[in-house]
Amino acid sequence: MFQPTQLDPVTVEVRHVVHLRRFDHHAVRPTDLTYLAFGKGDEQILAHLVTMPPDFDHVVAMRQAPCASRAELTDEVLWKGPALVIAARPDGQDDRL
Repeated sequence: MFQPTQLDPVTVEVRHVVHLRRFDHHAVRPTDLTYLAFGKGDEQILAHLVTMPPDFDHVVAMRQAPCASRAELTDEVLWKGPALVIAARPDGQDDRL
């Protein structure tokens, strides 16, 4: 069984928020699987776009851009946290990357 470990208090400084929004009870789930891309250099991350319940949280490391357009995900692009759509793949937990 997992036993949580308590750490000494730490101070965290948020330098940049990639994505922030209030949950909208009237939101519509995307038809296609959608992730937000962020990171820098060799640390590129994809996080599933959570829209409405029931939904799922999924975060994965990215090795190369999964873009059909072959657009390059530079540090400047990732700074903005673009949404990447996996076309023709349903936005469901069983269809995650």
